Amino acid sequence: MQSTDKQILIVEDNKRHMDRACDILEQLEDVVIFKADNCADAYRYAMEYSIDLFIVDIILEKTKNGITEGVIWKQLLLFFFPILIGTFF
Repeated sequence: MQSTDKQILIVEDNKRHMDRACDILEQLEDVVIFKADNCADAYRYAMEYSIDLFIVDIILEKTKNGITEGVIWKQLLLFFFPILIGTFF
């Protein structure tokens, strides 16, 4: 990893969707991709690395109170980063 590489964190709990997103992004040059399938791992990556782009699945597994973790993660990110929301599949 070079200092000029862009760092992307994908937060997705569906393996097929994660693989597809990685296939698309790996075609880019100077990109480092980090993958997390839950909010705890995503938080760890966000604190350890200088992430340039977050791609977050809004519907991650549900918490005990029925709120999805992806929505909670998105709300946390809104305070720090601009976010584009879309559906890949």
